[in-house]
Amino acid sequence: MKTIQTLALFTLLSTATMARLYANDDGTSSKPIAMWVKAGQLYVVISADRKTIYAYSTLTCKSSLLKLDTPLPLEAKPIAANSVAAIANGNIVYAIGATKGKWARLDFPSHGSHPVFDDEDAIRMSNETVFFLFGHDSDDWDGIDLETGKTVSPRKGG
Repeated sequence: MKTIQTLALFTLLSTATMARLYANDDGTSSKPIAMWVKAGQLYVVISADRKTIYAYSTLTCKSSLLKLDTPLPLEAKPIAANSVAAIANGNIVYAIGATKGKWARLDFPSHGSHPVFDDEDAIRMSNETVFFLFGHDSDDWDGIDLETGKTVSPRKGG
């Protein structure tokens, strides 16, 4: 059964569409270009200046903008499953769900980790000491300290 679920999830995620907007016909670009991803009930667009992330939910027919103080690096790309999407920038991960349509920030305690979809409706960020989840109907990340069992804030000092 686990193999079938894993295969189904891989199939779902591999059907996500990502595109770059305004590139030349030969795939090159003389200026920064916007990019977008669509999977299931969400579209996520990163502006060409990489300082605005836009999400649109086909479930609620509403959009949400996230304005950043500093631009995302070029390697930061949105990922999406059926009803959740995320984008990681170093140890900061922004996520949004199709139901609530509210961006939430996670200051993850270590670099090098990437958001993981365990199913089409939730994103997980975890390491050996903390475990965070964000679901399609979430307002914010939920986390637990794996050593103490206490809940932890998704933001530094939080």
